[in-house]
Amino acid sequence: MKKFKRYLFIAVAVITMLLTGCGAELYELTAEEENLIIHSAAYFVAKHNIQQKDGVNGYPLPDSFDEEESESESETETETETESESESGGSGSEGPTETQKPSEDMITLAELIGHANDLKVTYEGSSVTNTYMEGTAYLVDAAQGKTFYVMKFKLTNTTDADVEVNNASKSPIVKLVSDAVTVKSEVTFLATDFSTYQGTLKAGESVETILLFEVSEAVAEKITAPKLQITVEKTTKTIKL
Repeated sequence: MKKFKRYLFIAVAVITMLLTGCGAELYELTAEEENLIIHSAAYFVAKHNIQQKDGVNGYPLPDSFDEEESESESETETETETESESESGGSGSEGPTETQKPSEDMITLAELIGHANDLKVTYEGSSVTNTYMEGTAYLVDAAQGKTFYVMKFKLTNTTDADVEVNNASKSPIVKLVSDAVTVKSEVTFLATDFSTYQGTLKAGESVETILLFEVSEAVAEKITAPKLQITVEKTTKTIKL
């Protein structure tokens, strides 16, 4: 682009000198000289105007014009831009950070919610239903063409004292991961929702909790060997069920 400006300045200067002077007689351009100046100016304007897709961008130059130097400069500029993008990590896209990647070390749900020493969390299996009902007062319907993949978890107090559980305070983001689908759990107001469960378990007491995942009916039938990925405080862990 810098060389383009230089060429244009030289062309303008030459034309100005030829057309003006201290009382000197005007110089008349030959047809060949006039043709060279016109085509050269049009070529450089079109070549460096990135907004122009058609028109004189493809206009042929006269045989007397040497394009080799211009092409060399263009290639150099392109290489410089490519090197710059490589050093800056591409065109602005950012890869996942370490905190966004799931940990290779699998942990238990009890460890994740901070109760490794006083709770046992057991995966009790799964079921599929279009409507999930809690008691007789609260139910959740899946969207049309969808169904709920329900995962059940039992929390058991393994100590001789009361244990306070407050999973909601950790704001976990839960994902079901399988060969068939990867999907986040539903946000519900169910009292038994594992991700938001709050309560006090007495010594030896157990409580049933669940996680709901809305998927298509066809996909629900194909889910096997499910795993959970849970993100807490920007750290994602793979859960051993």
